Amino acid sequence: MPTWTPDPSFYPSPRQAAKAPPETLAYVAAFDPDRKTADRIAIVDVDPKSASYSKIIADVAATASTSSIPSQTRARLKSSR
Repeated sequence: MPTWTPDPSFYPSPRQAAKAPPETLAYVAAFDPDRKTADRIAIVDVDPKSASYSKIIADVAATASTSSIPSQTRARLKSSR
């Protein structure tokens, strides 16, 4: 039986997260309340030293095939079967 392994990109406690280097990117869900455009994931520069600080530096449309379950989770689900 496989054992559960935590994702190494997450910190197991707030104390460890506070000691970690600051994040430089934020991934933000962007929704159109009128539903005229596809939902998106916006990538925002959150590094105060950067020239593009506080700006959306990229975005990705969340299509029907990608929005229901994140790809890493989908891959883990397939491998655990």
